[in-house]
Amino acid sequence: KVIISECEKENVDLLIAGAVEKESFVKFYLGSIARKIMRESKCSVLILTEPKPETTVFKNIVALVDYTENGDNVVKKAYEISKLEKSNSLTLLRDFYVPGLAITIWDSGSADDTEKAREQYQQEEEEKLKIYASELNIKGSNIKHIALYGKEGWESTNFVRETDADLYLVPAPHRKFKFLDRVFSHDLEYTFEHLPSNLLIYKK
Repeated sequence: KVIISECEKENVDLLIAGAVEKESFVKFYLGSIARKIMRESKCSVLILTEPKPETTVFKNIVALVDYTENGDNVVKKAYEISKLEKSNSLTLLRDFYVPGLAITIWDSGSADDTEKAREQYQQEEEEKLKIYASELNIKGSNIKHIALYGKEGWESTNFVRETDADLYLVPAPHRKFKFLDRVFSHDLEYTFEHLPSNLLIYKK
């Protein structure tokens, strides 16, 4: 509370903090200092999972796309960092879920139809990502556009971990998290819990 209030008082733009990648069950529900900062900070927050005395470099960057106004700022900031760091890759990542797809598949009775439908949705989402990036003037041979079908938050977090990303950028929460968001995990809450890489929670 003190850290957050002082940052607000001093009009801090970016707060840098450290956090272990995985906490115990009890600590998660009680809330560590780092996770409270992630949930409640009024400014952008950079969480370093392995703070080191030497300079941290970001060569493999992933930005979560949610098509909101602040989400646009996240993608632009990721692009800016990518150019400054001369990163090897910048992945624009979108995870999505179609509630009626499972029911449609059940009615069709065909696993092949299900897989084809999922692949079609995924291709359409990746095309949307390419158009979106073009509209924001995000260009370069190192830019990737990835859409993942599945549980939002879970799919993106696992992708970031599996691809060994150095930095993951996400939009700041639209509202203050409540206790129920932590019991029935909100998509960002899953990321906060599992911390797949260094994390920049961006707010402009």
